[in-house]
Amino acid sequence: MSGIALLLLSACVEPTVTLTYDFEPPSTAEYRWEITTTTHLDSPNQETDRKVRMVVNVAETVEKSPVEGHTILRLRLVPIEIDFDGSEGRPPPATTTALEVDRTGRVIKVLNASNLDVGIQLDQLAAEMRPMLSSRPVALGDSWEAPIKIDSDTTKLDVNGKSTLDGFSLRGRKRLARISIDRNGTATTQQNIGRARVHLKGKIDSHLSALLDIDGGRVTSVSSRSKALFDLSLEDGGRAGQLEVRVQSRLIAL
Repeated sequence: MSGIALLLLSACVEPTVTLTYDFEPPSTAEYRWEITTTTHLDSPNQETDRKVRMVVNVAETVEKSPVEGHTILRLRLVPIEIDFDGSEGRPPPATTTALEVDRTGRVIKVLNASNLDVGIQLDQLAAEMRPMLSSRPVALGDSWEAPIKIDSDTTKLDVNGKSTLDGFSLRGRKRLARISIDRNGTATTQQNIGRARVHLKGKIDSHLSALLDIDGGRVTSVSSRSKALFDLSLEDGGRAGQLEVRVQSRLIAL
């Protein structure tokens, strides 16, 4: 960035800035979400690798929560493309999920799960993709805690994290804040693997980078990558092996 651009940017952004979301009902936002999941299954009966790429249109609607200071984010998820190991498939039907969040965007709970039969945990991913903002004004380089604690019917997350305000940029007339989040912790979920219902419990590490429209209170883009290693068990308690999952995703505002 040139010296002139830096001077212009410094004139547009105060030494500290308050980062907030526009959670005023009934505001809406639309996104395009690309998710690539690579898995390695090591079980007593088989060892397999699989790669699933999916593109999803996301319509987000802000709804009022009965809890003071909380907001409901209702997400309609419409898969428009999917391929398995490079071969084009038929996208699964549209589905919905809802997140209860506080003013900073911290996910309090997943109100209904929307996991797909293709093995992508959309409720978990949606919770992880929401950058948690600081509750106080922050300056360049400041960090704040960004945990995720979720206990739903199908997914449990106990993840610690740290957010950092990495920088500012200008895009047209928009002032953008660049935020990174590093997280690690434990996850428990369920999936159908073959004909069996399998319980997964393991550790997860992730890195996320987001751009936030400072004045509009909206996320304009989010990129993330994560790695998880799960121990698998059947409903009868029998061990079913290990599953390694790597996920890369990118969310772009339309």
